[in-house]
Amino acid sequence: MSDIKTIVQGIGRLKPISKSVHQVMALAQQPEPDMLAVVEAIARDPILTANVLKQANSSFYGRPGRFETVRQAVVFLGITEVFDLVLMAGCKESLARDQAGYDLQAGELWRNSLCSALLAKAAAAKMGTADTQLVFTAAMLKDIGKVVLSQYVSAEYEKIRELVDAGGHSFYEAEKAVLGIDHAALGAMVAQVWQFSPKMVAMIRHHHRPLACEAAREQAAAVYMGDLLCMMLGIGIGADGLAYRFQQQVVDWLGVSETDMQQLLVDFDTQRERLEGLLDAPPPSGA
Repeated sequence: MSDIKTIVQGIGRLKPISKSVHQVMALAQQPEPDMLAVVEAIARDPILTANVLKQANSSFYGRPGRFETVRQAVVFLGITEVFDLVLMAGCKESLARDQAGYDLQAGELWRNSLCSALLAKAAAAKMGTADTQLVFTAAMLKDIGKVVLSQYVSAEYEKIRELVDAGGHSFYEAEKAVLGIDHAALGAMVAQVWQFSPKMVAMIRHHHRPLACEAAREQAAAVYMGDLLCMMLGIGIGADGLAYRFQQQVVDWLGVSETDMQQLLVDFDTQRERLEGLLDAPPPSGA
């Protein structure tokens, strides 16, 4: 078993979510976010502004022209979409690197995170779940623990694989058995260090076991649905995806029918080509 203290210390090597992103996400939690305050918070950070405008000008949003200011993007896209763009810009660098322990090449974890976040948000909207913005954020960050844990999974991969192959263990359960901690628990620690809300921390911790998430069970279940649908589409499936545990009880608890799931997949598939503009080229490994 690895030294958990050493693993946890790896959180400090992650590039943290910037102060500007935190300010915008705090505004997102307000009942009636102030558009001017959002624009000003983004505009004060030149790097965040550039990244948000780059994403806003992608083919995904289909604007016949180009946004030149954050205010234009907010007015045209709406404040909720801009919140999504800010979160994407804030966490892409960490998620876009290769994660060798999970057999994920550069860009694959980012692709999985973004697609599962969009699917989770769509599922939450379809089910009438409150706090779809919270669902999107938790789904985007659900696997941030993999960024820290990847090197330790690489070192102990054979032991983890043996437990999975023997049956009875999902990949993340085998992680905990071998390393003493799994990526969901480690991701929750990252969320705490980055000063996200207790609900967010709980949703990330329980994204594989959403019915255990007492703080936000329905929202966590929507995050699980996004992850499940992403796996069904084969997006960003690494070593752990091959041992993914389908939980029928979660689907039943949500009241999601097979027809509902098929419709979510069809709706998402119609956006796949436009999504490439949001995903674009990841930074090189180790950059």
